[in-house]
Amino acid sequence: MSGVNLYFAGGAGALISRLLPKQWPEFCASPDCFYLDTSNSEQVYHRADFLYEQIQAPETKAGSGGLRGSKVELIKEHIPRFMVKHPPADVNIIVVSSSGASGAVIAHFLLNEILAQGKKAIILVSQAPNNFLRATNSLKFLMGVRSLANHHQNSAVGYVYESNGNSFKEADNNLIQDLIILLHFFSGKVGGVDSTDLEILLSPDKLPDLDMPYGLYSMGMVFDKEYKGEVSPISILTLSDVGGMDDIGSGAGINFSGITDQNMLTSLGMGEDAVLSLAIYNHHLPMWVNNLSEAVDRLKTDMDGRKTPKLHEPKTIKLQTTDNDIII
Repeated sequence: MSGVNLYFAGGAGALISRLLPKQWPEFCASPDCFYLDTSNSEQVYHRADFLYEQIQAPETKAGSGGLRGSKVELIKEHIPRFMVKHPPADVNIIVVSSSGASGAVIAHFLLNEILAQGKKAIILVSQAPNNFLRATNSLKFLMGVRSLANHHQNSAVGYVYESNGNSFKEADNNLIQDLIILLHFFSGKVGGVDSTDLEILLSPDKLPDLDMPYGLYSMGMVFDKEYKGEVSPISILTLSDVGGMDDIGSGAGINFSGITDQNMLTSLGMGEDAVLSLAIYNHHLPMWVNNLSEAVDRLKTDMDGRKTPKLHEPKTIKLQTTDNDIII
């Protein structure tokens, strides 16, 4: 696979990008980077070397106010024109918050174009379902991604980084760490791994005789020499120095191995003879969707208990409203 595009969708995407290193590490791919939003309220966080595309019609207000439906038609019409000017790469990474509106809708239509053109997509999702609107937005986003993958018969890969409490800091830092590692896997600087290996790694539905459906698969970074996860991945790519590990015993349906520089592993805080693996799973999406569905039901029940109390007018006087709605 040659070429990586990196998209930061919406205001949350811009905020997350502030955590990027000032320069890409030498072991990373150098992606073409884009900001897309319906508002310029987070433009202060934009990097000057990234292209910025604002999606706004003259007669509309900026932003979406958390309401997914408010700018759907505008975004739907704009994204295909954007993708003509800036075609998708072989690998396309989208950074987005699923809990908002503009960014999540932009990411949906970016993904639609990417999958329709037969390219691969990786979605890094920041999520904070701590109120009813955010939880429903997050659920609708993930179900929409799954629907797109089925429609285009081209699976996507992603991961959800959920904030703890009201702080995004830990989740967003974890997202950026995984992004940097991904840019090494797809840098063309890994020995023993070719573009077909990477495509199969990201496409569990292509594995023969396993009957894996099209959909949203999840990814995970594994830093152990011996696999300790409770659930085996569908596919896995393991990197080590020359003469290192070929298989960490993950029980994956297919495993690939590649050679990387020990200096790269050390720069990630890993010790000598370290091993780094990218694993693809099929069990996270049902877990994410089930948790969100439970949260939506719980929060909706809570909101239903806050109905506006009925107003009781006084019995001893009559309130009269005039034509201009003033009560005298």
